[in-house]
Amino acid sequence: MKQKAEIAMIVAADQADGIGEDNNLPWHISADLKRFKALTTGHTIVMGRKTWESLPKKPLPNRKNVVLTRNSNFNAAGATVIHDPEELQNIAKNHDKIFIIGGAEIYRIFYPKARYLYLTRIKDRFECDTYLDFYNPKHWQTTYESNTLTDEKTNMEYQFINLKKKP
Repeated sequence: MKQKAEIAMIVAADQADGIGEDNNLPWHISADLKRFKALTTGHTIVMGRKTWESLPKKPLPNRKNVVLTRNSNFNAAGATVIHDPEELQNIAKNHDKIFIIGGAEIYRIFYPKARYLYLTRIKDRFECDTYLDFYNPKHWQTTYESNTLTDEKTNMEYQFINLKKKP
């Protein structure tokens, strides 16, 4: 019998754990978007309705797009819509890793089950209305931490950090 798919969260956050404002990212870092694509391509990605609606191109290509929403009438062309987080394991049964891509409520739902966290830490503070207010670094062990990098266009400093949940 196949094991359940492992749940990974992927998120970019500023120094105050801010992740968004008005349903958008307050920053643009090309390398972060490339990392997101490299890590999630070929896997199942799960997002909430607002994140789905904020995507400039839907569905995200070469990934199984899943939208979790309480709205039973919601339709997302090119994605699978679910209304209960427990439905996810049946949908993603052929995938070894499921990526939770946001927003905050979806991160909150899957945080207890997440085994991995791929974090882009922005070395600045932004005007945000959405936070990873449930994130506790004590629950995680760093498995990789890049040097501080600088975006060529914006001069923003950031780091890529991979974490694994402590047993």
